[in-house]
Amino acid sequence: MRGQLQVKLAAIVTSLVVVLGSAQSSLAAPQPAPDAATNAPLGISSTLLGQLRGQAKGDVQVSIKPSTGVASMVRVPAGGDLVPNVRSRNTATKAAGFFSSYAKLFGIADANAELLPIEMVQEQYGGSHITYRQVYHGVPVFGGMLIAHFDASGALTSVNGVVSPASELDVTPRLSAAQAGAAAVRQVLSDPPTDITGQPAKVQPSDLWPSAADLYVYRTGLVRSAPGSNQLTYEVTVTNGGSIRERVYVHANAGKVLNRYTDIESDMHRVLYEEDTDHQVWEEGQAFPGALNQDQQNIINASGNAYYFFLNSFGRDSYDAQGASMRIVNNDPRILCPNANWNGTTTNYCNGVSADDVVAHEWGHAFTEYTHGLVYQWQSGALNEAYSDIWGETVDLINGAGSDTPGGVRANDACSGYSLLLTPVLQILSPSALAGICAAGTASFGPSLTYAGVSGTAVVGLDGASNTGCVALTNAAAVSGKIVLLNDSTACNAVTKVRAAQTAGAKGAIIVSTGETANNLNGTSSVVTIPSIRIALSNGNLIKNAIAQGQTVDVSLRLYTSKTVEASYRWLVGEDATAFGSALRDMWNPSCLGDPSRVSDANYYCGTADSGGVHTNSAVPNHGYALLVDGGSYNGQTVVGLGLVKAAHIYWQAQTAYQTPVTEFADHADALEQSCQDLIGQPLKDLSTAPGGSGISAEVIAASDCEQVAKMAAAIDLRAVPTQCNYQPLLNQNTPALCSDATKIYQPIYEEHFEQGLGGWTQTNSGTYAGWPGYNWSTASTLPKGRAGSAIYARGKDEGNCDTGAGDISGVQMLTSPAITIPSGASPKLAFTHYVANEMQVDGGNVRISINGGAYTLIGNAAFTFNPYNATLITALNENTNPLAGQRAFTGTDGGHPWGSWGQSQIDLTKANVKAGDTIRLRFDFGTDGCGGLDGWYVDDLLVYTCADNVAPVAVDDAYTLDQDTTLTVDAPGVLANDTDANTADTKAATLATDVAHGTVSLQSDGSLVYIPAAGFFGSDSFTYTVTDSKGAVSAAATVTLTVNEAVATATPVTTTPVTTTPVTTTPVTTTPVTTTPVTTTPVTTTPVTTTPVTTTPVTTTPVTTTPVTTTPVTTTPVTTTPVTTTPVTTTPTVTTTPAPGPNSSIYLPLITR
Repeated sequence: MRGQLQVKLAAIVTSLVVVLGSAQSSLAAPQPAPDAATNAPLGISSTLLGQLRGQAKGDVQVSIKPSTGVASMVRVPAGGDLVPNVRSRNTATKAAGFFSSYAKLFGIADANAELLPIEMVQEQYGGSHITYRQVYHGVPVFGGMLIAHFDASGALTSVNGVVSPASELDVTPRLSAAQAGAAAVRQVLSDPPTDITGQPAKVQPSDLWPSAADLYVYRTGLVRSAPGSNQLTYEVTVTNGGSIRERVYVHANAGKVLNRYTDIESDMHRVLYEEDTDHQVWEEGQAFPGALNQDQQNIINASGNAYYFFLNSFGRDSYDAQGASMRIVNNDPRILCPNANWNGTTTNYCNGVSADDVVAHEWGHAFTEYTHGLVYQWQSGALNEAYSDIWGETVDLINGAGSDTPGGVRANDACSGYSLLLTPVLQILSPSALAGICAAGTASFGPSLTYAGVSGTAVVGLDGASNTGCVALTNAAAVSGKIVLLNDSTACNAVTKVRAAQTAGAKGAIIVSTGETANNLNGTSSVVTIPSIRIALSNGNLIKNAIAQGQTVDVSLRLYTSKTVEASYRWLVGEDATAFGSALRDMWNPSCLGDPSRVSDANYYCGTADSGGVHTNSAVPNHGYALLVDGGSYNGQTVVGLGLVKAAHIYWQAQTAYQTPVTEFADHADALEQSCQDLIGQPLKDLSTAPGGSGISAEVIAASDCEQVAKMAAAIDLRAVPTQCNYQPLLNQNTPALCSDATKIYQPIYEEHFEQGLGGWTQTNSGTYAGWPGYNWSTASTLPKGRAGSAIYARGKDEGNCDTGAGDISGVQMLTSPAITIPSGASPKLAFTHYVANEMQVDGGNVRISINGGAYTLIGNAAFTFNPYNATLITALNENTNPLAGQRAFTGTDGGHPWGSWGQSQIDLTKANVKAGDTIRLRFDFGTDGCGGLDGWYVDDLLVYTCADNVAPVAVDDAYTLDQDTTLTVDAPGVLANDTDANTADTKAATLATDVAHGTVSLQSDGSLVYIPAAGFFGSDSFTYTVTDSKGAVSAAATVTLTVNEAVATATPVTTTPVTTTPVTTTPVTTTPVTTTPVTTTPVTTTPVTTTPVTTTPVTTTPVTTTPVTTTPVTTTPVTTTPVTTTPVTTTPTVTTTPAPGPNSSIYLPLITR
């Protein structure tokens, strides 16, 4: 079963889903370096995709996950079939047929070896699903899971999931499971989970142990929605048996922790813990409520609601589908109250946290763990929280318990008056000239402000002195029942002032600040019973002046929002949990509580706290569910509500049929849309929390409902990338020109592109410990991000041991240039293109220079004019064993991703004290510590240059010869080949100046040309052209002379040899009325024919008319025929220079037969 996998795949792949239309472009992504273990996405074969589209029944849609570069869902509409050619009612056979042909779309090279079927589910609607786990050489792959979906007829309608393409990874671990377990425990001890106060929990080594350590192929970057590399890891579960359950991923060779996340889902916080208690107070079948207190009763009732909701609505018998006991702990000392959580075995609560939606929320985590198993991190963790909110609030809306009235549907942008992020204010109600909102500081003592507020007429409190309230007020009669203004003062504290107002009978107090800052009022008091605030001096003077002029000023001390407020409990989460004071989340309008309503919302959380904002970003899918249920307009989309029954079934179908542990928002959108298609026309069970349920609902999903699902997904940007997180490449991509002065042109002094190897550069290296493997810079021809050609590469892979011993690879690789002399008058500069992807602030590289044989010194940031070093490496004092520790360097990766991007750095060498006439050597250093890493440092296209004055190019005359009635074609560089430019690196472009006189010429900017002379023309022709450089300087015109030779007809001699014919015997021919008399042709000689060499021009013979005449080739020797006697004939051929023989010509004499 899926719930028995016990694998929490920590990932949140924020995927850009691309729905491919019929017109296809290439989807192939760059291939990784041979030893990078798929550092880059593999891409999709457009040929294979076209093959699938050609044979599938229905329009094939494909969603692509950018973190892996392969498909995450392939589907056809209802009634379609991905493999109609596999005619089998056996779904396993059908799936096998698909994977044998198309597994590569998902990054699976060998389906038989890499896909292991682990579960088959038969739906109540007639469809079915087969789930496959990805394995690599027998080791399960982190997050790797594919699900094949079949409709009731057995057609394969979709395949979805997440696969991490794996290759070239050794799956033999160097560390044992016990060693990995110990490393995981050390990590949790060194960085314990935080409690509700945000402080690290107090744990001792004896409190924690590794309960499991399983080998996995783990893909880095998957949890950050980014491409990554595959690493052999142990998944270690570290626990204290109760409130702590951490999943720790330990590198199986280096022992380094690659990732960690909590496996305890909490209602509003991350991990809460203390020692475990398991005292049984009630069991099914015992009297209820018995001696249970109100919170215990609430928990039992709400747990029953949750159980029957899933059983009645979806046929799910408890969270494991096998009737598992729902074990509950109230006031669990392992959590810091007020809070609640699910720890994998029990749900746990505190007094005051027993609201029905909160209890059902925690059971929702249990159902999640045993179905789609969403990882509690980043977007998948936000979906985990959202599904618990969704099921908790659905139970709350249908169980008839708790505060559900008033519960009307709110306006699109309305907040609930029962839960808001409200601001303390002084609202001036009258006179109208003063009416408005004034910012206020609230008090830490006395009653809290409310949205309704305390209203009354404002009066000035008098005390016979400074009117501060430091002494008793003298105008108590005027103050009684009013809201009194008192001046701020350091003579007494705020509590004293407010108590003086309260004693005089005031219903509220306003402290007027001595300045324009309305700070909060601090203090403690158990006797203050009226609200109080502080306002700015200018606002206080406005009110005092109006009162002095005899005006009545009415005010309200209250909490305020500029949003529309309506009285409705609908879609509030935790509104009945008294320990919280107010609702925790607003699913209808998350912005009312400062949460994001869509992915592109400014409130979307981009940080790493709270497991990547699982309790904040859950608001996005929460909003989607509420919008789909009730309908409304948002973000340019108008959604027609489907109601709870339809929406709940669509979400449950997605949870159990399509979503996987690493499903994120874009995948969620796919899953919901496909689930809706699955359920069209299917009977849906009614939603009920009562024993026995309500049977089949009258609700039926139609195709139009699925359109609303798609609109909802668009409204909340489920497929959008959160660009507001603004992750940036390490190297700025907006590369400026090599010469900042637009009038200058760069003139190379030295350049190396490393296409033929190291190009005379010298390798050296130095290690710190015995384990240094002697790595050197080398050339690499397979470059990251699909870059063409070759570059130099310094290795910085994830390897080694930080043990200062035989496995420690701390060291530096150095590559030194040949000597480079700076010419006279030059102002030297350096540029190089590079790619950085290494261990942030631990590994890194920099550039050093030696001038005239001097010591190598670091080129500092001040010399860089573009893309300088991005960080300083951690120092040796802080245990960085990299020889470059503490230096400025290129280190880390692109923002938010474990990979880099190519970019150019530019350096003004004069700021490194280089001047004309100097001889320099450059050295590129790359240092690593003893373990860990990512990829390394690549460098390409290195230029030492100066920016010189631009000089116009010089065009040189050219000449070409061709024959009459032929075409002259000259390839590039053509006429530019002999042209010159003092700026040797400048570009040149040819332009036609004057045209030819006898034909046509086409001259291209690259110097190539095509010349076609006029028909029959021969003689001399010409044209002129100019050359333009990159700065627009133009040469003088050059002339191209074209000589066209006259065509001359020449006869080619042919030598002929005598031909001997074999005598031909013919049978007697009787001809009537022809008399067979000898025929004499002229000229005829009765001597043998002597042949001499002749030219091979066609021979024209004069036709001889005979009846009947049969002509066959003969030689000039006598011919004997029987019974016809012929006289030997000698003839001299006639030679002419006419076209080749036609149908009426022959180079042979005719054989005349009578």
